[in-house]
Amino acid sequence: MHLIKADHDRGVELAGVPGLVPRPVDVDQTSTNFKALRTLRIYRFSPPAVIDGHAEEDEVYIVVLTGSVDLVMRSENWPDSGASFRLTAANHSEAVACAAYLPPHAEYQLSPVVSAEVAYARAKPTGHRAPRIFTSAPGVEDAGAAVLWEESTHAERLRCRLIQIHAGLQSVTVTPIRDYEEQSETLIHVRTRPAHIAATLETEGSPSTSLESWDTIALVPGSNPTLRISAGSSAVGFIVMAT
Repeated sequence: MHLIKADHDRGVELAGVPGLVPRPVDVDQTSTNFKALRTLRIYRFSPPAVIDGHAEEDEVYIVVLTGSVDLVMRSENWPDSGASFRLTAANHSEAVACAAYLPPHAEYQLSPVVSAEVAYARAKPTGHRAPRIFTSAPGVEDAGAAVLWEESTHAERLRCRLIQIHAGLQSVTVTPIRDYEEQSETLIHVRTRPAHIAATLETEGSPSTSLESWDTIALVPGSNPTLRISAGSSAVGFIVMAT
């Protein structure tokens, strides 16, 4: 298990966007030693920025974590190429389009409608699958957590899940990785309220690790961690896996 802290002072240059764009989460293979899961990056975008991007050789999930964006994807032989889609952060009260899949060589244009935090997860596939927009499914309970959105079949190598946990008068323990997923390379990004002392991650044979909001944990295949949310606290977990 490797804990990776966010850097809220990190900013990057993006073509066509004035100034530096905040990128608090920037996880790549140099920090994880993963072979399949290439990167997880989370940006803060604000209007009127327009971000033009390319999947390059990767398959990519674009997931809106907060706010809303308009997204146009372009890919050869895709009927909806050039159409615009509104993506909004998944929530527990309604189903919304919240994520998109880009195959290798696809292009996109992203325009934040309001200030938005957007995650990009990348892996390098061997084949080609069509772009797709995904809708959240709020209210699905799984082992103590509400699954806001999950996708495990469309991409070749990537798998994603967005979970929400509310602890009442007692702490809540959740197993974020299912038994059949233990052989995947996994990143778990957490947002907690309060920002401190709300969550711990425990793995067999190791001391528990206290987590802060915006922490990301890299787990090697074979890990079976337990996520504990303290009484009176809440958390959202964004889980990205690749095989």
